Amino acid sequence: MKQSEENIKNLKNEKPAASSELSAADQAKYNKQKPKVDAVLKKVETKKTDAADKFKLGQYGEAIKSYKAAINVLESAIEDFPLFKKDLT
Repeated sequence: MKQSEENIKNLKNEKPAASSELSAADQAKYNKQKPKVDAVLKKVETKKTDAADKFKLGQYGEAIKSYKAAINVLESAIEDFPLFKKDLT
């Protein structure tokens, strides 16, 4: 989970490492998709916070479901936003 948290922080604040190597078309696509990716990351953070709260209350099964939901959102994002694949994995 630490790896994912680090990737999320990096993605929120930076362009991909190879951003300078993107074609003009890919750069435009990147800029257009960035707000959508940010929204996905916000959704993931919400699910993770919900899971942590449930875990603290002893609702372990529900916490696991919330963590799995966060993982599913990230997996879907990898398919939907291929320019961000390296940052989301």
